[in-house]
Amino acid sequence: MSIIELGEVHGDDGSMAPAPRPPRAVGRPARGVAVLLLAAVVLAGAAPAPGRMVSPVPAARAAAAYLAEDGVFVVDPPTATGDRYLTAYAPPTADGGVRRRWQAPLPRTGDYLGVRVERGLVLVLGISAANGVFQTTAFAAETGRQRWQHYGRSQPTADGGPLVSYVIGCAGLLCALQQTGGLQVLDPASGAVRWSDPGLDTLTDVRHGRMLVAGPNQRYAARDAATGQARAELGQWNLVPTLRPDDPLVGVRPVRDGRLVVAELDLVAGRSRIIDVLPDVVGNCQASLPILLCQRLDGSTALWRLPE
Repeated sequence: MSIIELGEVHGDDGSMAPAPRPPRAVGRPARGVAVLLLAAVVLAGAAPAPGRMVSPVPAARAAAAYLAEDGVFVVDPPTATGDRYLTAYAPPTADGGVRRRWQAPLPRTGDYLGVRVERGLVLVLGISAANGVFQTTAFAAETGRQRWQHYGRSQPTADGGPLVSYVIGCAGLLCALQQTGGLQVLDPASGAVRWSDPGLDTLTDVRHGRMLVAGPNQRYAARDAATGQARAELGQWNLVPTLRPDDPLVGVRPVRDGRLVVAELDLVAGRSRIIDVLPDVVGNCQASLPILLCQRLDGSTALWRLPE
């Protein structure tokens, strides 16, 4: 039903005059509602993706953080007196909080290059600034108590996995990366060359009969390990280090507005699946999906639990 305005009646003679013009204030509530709706749309666009949880790591911006299965390990920057510490943080709680588990002093050996967990030990690799000698210090993963310290650098064992030599297993064959460039895939029984590619010098991962190879401009592709046949193009990514050999492969790519695209590279399906787009992240990521550890634009470090 429509309503037609007929004006106002004045006097008894039935004459009509135009309705007075409504005051300007009448239109303001409508404009106010429009502004509120616009603000709501903008805020919704900036809201976190469903299922994503962000947990800032309480570490100095100059610190180096390393993801582990049972939390995060941080090598703190030197204090004014030159002291350095290794700090262990527990995995995020349900409300996103990160609790410090323990802190242990580090030897003053110079620079620290890496931290990883092996068989209940936290292994910290340092290098002397004076003579370039490597030194590995081991701490108990549960308590932070120093267990031993030796010169040299530790290497993962064969059963711990992505490599001490240039030869790795490739779906029952052997993949040999040549020091002069190129890849040869050999029969392990006879040593015969099954196939080769002289232009391929980066073999990133092998699983489920497929190999992940990197081409120009960090463009990744999946190949059949037995024949070398190309299976799928996966796009341009920066591959993220993962904790375990069977962890999903993760690639990240920055976009112009300061965001970071995170994707899972699936060799079997032959596709890259975008998981999330994180705001204000510079990179330097480590992953064990659904957990991602990255450095933010302001220099701080945070943990993300991504949608699954």
